[in-house]
Order: sequence, then C-alpha cells, then structure tokens
Amino acid sequence: MPLQLEALPAQHGDSLLLHYGPETDPQIIIIDGGPKGVYESSLRPRLAELKEERSPDDPMPVRLVMVSHIDEDHIFGILKLCDELSDAPGQRLIAVQELWHNAFTDVVGDEDDEYLKSESGPAKVSSTGDVLVKLDVHPRTEAIIASVPQGKRLRETAEKLGWILNDERPLMKSGTGNDTIDAGGDLKLTILGPSNARLIALQKDWMKKVKEAQKKAEEAGAQTVEYQDTSPPNLASLIVLATDGKRKILLTGDGRGDYILEGIENAGLMEDGKFPVDVLKVPHHGSIRDLDTDFFERIPASDYIISANGRFSNPDIPTLEMIVAVRGNASYNIHLTYPVDQFNAAYDRQRLQELIDESQDKNYKIIPRDPNAKSVVV
Repeated sequence: MPLQLEALPAQHGDSLLLHYGPETDPQIIIIDGGPKGVYESSLRPRLAELKEERSPDDPMPVRLVMVSHIDEDHIFGILKLCDELSDAPGQRLIAVQELWHNAFTDVVGDEDDEYLKSESGPAKVSSTGDVLVKLDVHPRTEAIIASVPQGKRLRETAEKLGWILNDERPLMKSGTGNDTIDAGGDLKLTILGPSNARLIALQKDWMKKVKEAQKKAEEAGAQTVEYQDTSPPNLASLIVLATDGKRKILLTGDGRGDYILEGIENAGLMEDGKFPVDVLKVPHHGSIRDLDTDFFERIPASDYIISANGRFSNPDIPTLEMIVAVRGNASYNIHLTYPVDQFNAAYDRQRLQELIDESQDKNYKIIPRDPNAKSVVV
C-alpha cells in the first residue's frame, strides 16, 4: 500500500497512524496518542477496526509506537494503550515490536526529578503522592512536573510488555552515525532531531536552571519557581523523516521550526536550500511561536496536516496566513483535523472560515475534516 499518514481527531494533541508496506502485508506505526479521552474516542476504535480487518483472531502486529515527547497531549493515550495491554495479556488488541521514547530524565538527567520530589521543590507531596501544598509555579513548570513521571511510567510499562526500547539504544537522536532505521516494507525512518549537540546544550541549561531554582527556593522559603520560558520537552521532540523511496512524510512532533531545518541540513538532505516533501505534519499544532516564513519556504509540501481543535489558539491564524503568503497560488492542501464548527468556542472560527472560502477558487485548498469522516488520511 502507498505510504500514508492518518491523523485521528486528537483534540489539541497528536494521534497519528503511519500506514505502509505491501497490500498483502500492510504495516502500521502509531505516533502519539493524544491527551485524556482521545484513546477511548479515536485511537482505540481505529485500532480495533484495523485489527478486525487484518488480524481478527490474533493481536494486530504493530511495528513501532513512537512518542514524540512527554507532553500530556502526546503521551496520555499511549499510556492508556499500555495499561490496557498490561491488564489483558490474553486478549491483547495489538502486539507491539518496538517503542521510541526519550524519557525526560534520560534527556536531562535525574537531578531534576530529585528536585521535583525534594522539600525545596515546587510542591510538597505526601507519601501517597497527593499534593499537600501547591506553591506558585509557572504553568509550563507544572506541566513538566506532571509529564516527567508519565514518561518514566511509559518506559517501565513498555519494558514489562517486552517491547524493544529505542532500537536498543539509550536515546533516539540524530548525529550518531546510525540515524536511518529500516522499518521493513521498504520504509526507512531517518531521525532528524533532537540532535546530540542540542540535547547536550539542553541538559546543561536545564541543570543550571534546576540548581538556580534550588538556591532560590532555599533562600526564599520555596517561593516562585520557574525553570525556563521555553519548553524543554518540546526542544527534545523527535523529528523523523519517513520514506518508502516514493513518498516523503516529515513527522515533526512539537519541534521548533529552526531546529527542524537544522536537522535536515545536518542530514545533507537540502538541495538548493530546500527540502520538498509529500506530507508535512505541521509542528506544534500550527503554533506561530515555533514557525517562521523560512520554514515554509524551505520545506514546501504537497499536503500539510495540522492536528488541533482551536484550543490554545492552535492552529494560529497567522500560521495559516503565513503558509498561504509563502506558497502563493501553488497547488497544495492544508488538512485540518476538525470541522470548523467543532473548533474551540474561543477560537476565531469566522476568520478560519474566510480562509477556507478564499481557497476554494485557488490552486491550494484548506480542508477541514468531513464531519462524517473518522480521520484525515493523506
């Protein structure tokens, strides 16, 4: 079957299926599982449907589960999947061969985890895990506090399930000299990020912030603690190129646009400063904070997929306007994973609809998911 990316309705997160391989032996890779509720509403029903088609009597083989990074809107559904597989060993939905997942403490070391659990950390926790005193922490710090143990739990559960972890390496990263992995069925996966150099820099910066926060907390009686304005999990997001020799799909997680470009350049894939792809999963749900015009100029795509439902203003309207401005009246499609009327009520639905309407007499099209469709497949 042709290489295809399927984007499931995943609220404000990502839940993707990569389909490939011969028609007689179709293969599948699961990429992220969305936030709370997405496993039950989207991912599990779709996997059950595929199992019924391909492997009604046995667990459906899954070549790989990939978690781009530990943020809740990517990892939660995969945790739910693992819990179900652990609880029902005799009637498992799928049989997974391998997991790609960089647990955050593997990326930045264990000292941050010790700090989060310490008396001077941003919360005091009872022996049962209940937060007794909630101190004034930055929302991003709060999210990391929640996500770090989720990442650890995923790794531990995957090991109990017998999944190969990270192609038997500590971390999935580029710049190792072994960045391209043969996934079978003519599919090659090339890791473009995070780079080894980026992870080292991130680790040094993170540990510096942790020590500064410890000192501040000790001096000020554990008051406001904020690690850094940028998101370390996003900076460590997996960036992967999938190709079967005919089509190229760029999987970007929540990676920053400049880091994605850097990874493509380091891999020697740019030609005349550009890297055209068939499908581009737009980074970070179309957040303008991670993108600039040169990203879309240098990575032109035939099809763009943006997984978002308007929460946190994603996809940002300026991102859509930027793609249109950069690509002009070229022939391409921008696929949205929700119909306009299902976007968050606070989102600028009117402007979104205007952009969709403006595209109708152009070579490009902005295409919301059909309300009757279970997913977007490109």
